[in-house]
Amino acid sequence: MSEYIAQAGYTNLEEYTKDKAEYILHHTDFTIKQEKIVTSNVILPFIVKRKPAFLWMIENNGNYAFVPTNFNKYDKLAKYNINAVKMGYDAKNGIIITSNGDLRICILIDYSLNIDIDYFLFKCKDYLEQFFDNVKLDNNDILINDKKVIGSATIHKNNMKCFMFQISYNNNYDIIRDICGKSVKEPGYIDMNIIPQEKLKDEFIKWLQFFEVMYYINR
Repeated sequence: MSEYIAQAGYTNLEEYTKDKAEYILHHTDFTIKQEKIVTSNVILPFIVKRKPAFLWMIENNGNYAFVPTNFNKYDKLAKYNINAVKMGYDAKNGIIITSNGDLRICILIDYSLNIDIDYFLFKCKDYLEQFFDNVKLDNNDILINDKKVIGSATIHKNNMKCFMFQISYNNNYDIIRDICGKSVKEPGYIDMNIIPQEKLKDEFIKWLQFFEVMYYINR
């Protein structure tokens, strides 16, 4: 094996493994689909069939919160007419509040593929740095000027990895502070005049570098 990767021009197994995973990702047959309903059932058909997918949403009716398994502040959500969506991720990721106009992205890949959510977070950080000076990656979040603009979480089901991204385009500062408390990172949002939602969504799709994909939009 070491002789094989050396002949391929690699000096260590880590570089080879990374490039191999990227190659498989870039040649995966993804379903690219716009969703209109915010529920946990959106990802279910793809998980059951173990079908790689890129799901996205911008417009929706009402406000929603993706909640971890240990969440219990449902009275706070009711105060703001926020619907809870139980996605099944663990508590370390925290609650993710989303509203009409925010960009929601879900990427589903096979569990065996050696790529985790950081792959996309680093690419997103590099892209945002083209437009903003102070961009930081903080665990599973991305901050601009020390304000959280992107939250993410990972779900494992049926030998699939589901990477969820909430990209804020609305100022929900007061709501997030009331529900989550002052101990959380200061909420922020991306100015759509600088990076429109559709433009950032298209960048995510480019990172998949799909070639032979089934691409359609439900309208």
